[in-house]
Amino acid sequence: MRSAIFQYVNFAARYGAPEDLHAVAPRVILRLRDYIENQGWPKVGPNEDLTSRGYAYEVIGLLAIAGPRSILVEEQHPNFDLLRWLLDSLASDTSGSLIIVSIEESLSTVLRALSRQELSGDERTVLEELLIDQMTQSADLVASQRLRSTRYVSLRFANRCLPYASVKARWIDILGLASTNDRAEVREEAERGLSPYWYQMINGSL
Repeated sequence: MRSAIFQYVNFAARYGAPEDLHAVAPRVILRLRDYIENQGWPKVGPNEDLTSRGYAYEVIGLLAIAGPRSILVEEQHPNFDLLRWLLDSLASDTSGSLIIVSIEESLSTVLRALSRQELSGDERTVLEELLIDQMTQSADLVASQRLRSTRYVSLRFANRCLPYASVKARWIDILGLASTNDRAEVREEAERGLSPYWYQMINGSL
């Protein structure tokens, strides 16, 4: 029954009417986060339903792009709580590779949604600091008690959600270039962010 419910929620998030999804998205995301955290987060408890956990992560991303802006950027004191939580999930969730794929899919959807937003100066500053923190923690996984790096995803957010003129965004790219223990795609993404040509190709303008 639980699996059927999560499949239905996944289907509704993909094909539901935009006005309905916009109205229910904040509450459903809170419930899904509670479900994941009650299973154990980031360390999952024994004998938990991992299939539903994967669905929950995926639907959170789908609803983030369908719901109001406040899901991505809080109105009063922006801290990008959902993005931070998903990045920490990617770094530390112990559920296994299949769930990590679901988290990456959710982050990709959030990236698409956030890249469409016009961020204020204060919002950009908070996002810059969040991404720099992710790059720093990923530099030493042992010290930060993380299981995996979030550098590639952080670079993608920096290159697609922050302007080319952002000094801190370009610093994030430099940190990516300096990485020696990550996959080749980390360096490639960093090089794209530092190149005016590739930045314009990715984003359409400087």
